Amino acid sequence: MIVSAFEAWRQRQRGAVVRQTRHRSRARLAWAVAESMGLPALFIGVSALLHPVDPFWVLSRFPWAWLAPLIVALRYGFVLGTTSTVTLLLLWFAAPGWGLAPGPQPFPREYFLGGLIAVLIAGEFADVWNLRLRGTSGAARYLEERLTALTRNHFLLRLSHERIEHELLTRPSTLRETLLNLRTITQAAAATPDAPPLPGGKEFLQLLAQSCQIEVASLHAIERGVFKGQPVATLGQPRKLETRNAMLNEALSTGELVHLLSAEYEAAEQAASGQAVMSSGVTDQEPYLVCAPLTAANGERIGVLAVERMSFVALNQDVLRLLSVLVGYYADGVAAASAIAPVRAVVPDCPDDFALELTRLTNVRAEIGLDSALVALEFPHESRDDAVDHTAENLRAADLYERAQRLPRQIDIVWGVHSPERDVLLILLPLARRAGVEGFLARVESIFHVQFGIGLDSQYATTHTALLSEADPAWQLRDMLIRCRLTTFISHEPMTITTRDASPSSSSPSSKADVA
Repeated sequence: MIVSAFEAWRQRQRGAVVRQTRHRSRARLAWAVAESMGLPALFIGVSALLHPVDPFWVLSRFPWAWLAPLIVALRYGFVLGTTSTVTLLLLWFAAPGWGLAPGPQPFPREYFLGGLIAVLIAGEFADVWNLRLRGTSGAARYLEERLTALTRNHFLLRLSHERIEHELLTRPSTLRETLLNLRTITQAAAATPDAPPLPGGKEFLQLLAQSCQIEVASLHAIERGVFKGQPVATLGQPRKLETRNAMLNEALSTGELVHLLSAEYEAAEQAASGQAVMSSGVTDQEPYLVCAPLTAANGERIGVLAVERMSFVALNQDVLRLLSVLVGYYADGVAAASAIAPVRAVVPDCPDDFALELTRLTNVRAEIGLDSALVALEFPHESRDDAVDHTAENLRAADLYERAQRLPRQIDIVWGVHSPERDVLLILLPLARRAGVEGFLARVESIFHVQFGIGLDSQYATTHTALLSEADPAWQLRDMLIRCRLTTFISHEPMTITTRDASPSSSSPSSKADVA
């Protein structure tokens, strides 16, 4: 029942986002249509003033009037380019009645036919390259998210190792363990139907108090660019959030941590102080020392941290850099917790990074159309032939599984699943089409053949493949586990799984030969 309620809440949230996206798309489409019809009219109107004898430039050596439809076709593509051409054609018949042309003239067939062909070619060119540009931009956004999260984790690991000697004597756990506990608390809170906007906010402020010596601070949630009413968590006794504060607005506009000595804040404060002096002659004292926006790796702004008081010795570059990384790490955890909660509800043992990347790649497939693949390498413990010695077979399966763990690339995400009957290696291949899956399986088979003298899809190893569709990621992972006969890892609680494409044809082939 809890999972069903959470899924219903998730559907409502997704519907709100879809409606907002559709509203923006309709506004852009209306502007594009208006531009495709208004640009030829504007061009003919200017030509009627500058060249009243022949405003359509039919008798000139170059048909300048066709520049407007060509520009529209290169910018918006085939359909709106044709719309602009039709607008120019209608202007030809309406120009004499409006006084934009000297009088009725014979219809120039070659003039309009040649212009239409040029516009069609330009529109087709624009459609092809706009499609390629959207695909490349989507892949770049996904890789940028991965790189941002990886950079934060690497910097956090280095700082954690540097502080181990100093923290181990006075604190019961290291910074890394504390962050892992915080992420666990965040994910557990996000899995509830009535999850707060920033789950684990109180624990996060306690971590900042220990690591960065913060004494008074408040954590505020942002939803669709608007602050929520009350702070999610507080440390000490902070004042009410001043939404018009120069430091806070500078942090929100730049998306980066801003402190009292930042050059950007000093410039903004000087401008605000000048306006205040001109109006009232006095300025208020700055209430905040540090303002840090909570921005996830995907660019989503989910909240802001306002620090009013902290230790004087802690206000240095190293501590501020650590604070910035901790804020980003927490924002990534909150965004990831809400994204992987549906997957963890269906497959409770699924690792966080695997569930997160599965959700991200499914969204990339649904929004942009870039394919990714889910590959499973199954190594049974018992031979299908009773004549084979079981001890030797188990050793061979262990060797194959250990060698397969070293085959994925750096960008691939791996989850090793163990059961009494078999070992299964689930591999996510980001941005891999059918040819990429076939190449990966060919490389695996070549290595197995050289080292062990066996091939894939034999009694020693079995492959299962699926191209990610627009269906719910939890459903796709559940389907792969069922195909690998790992039903014990699937939750049997009542659940409601929403699919973007419920057709059975959305799932990919289940064998290496089918993918080819």
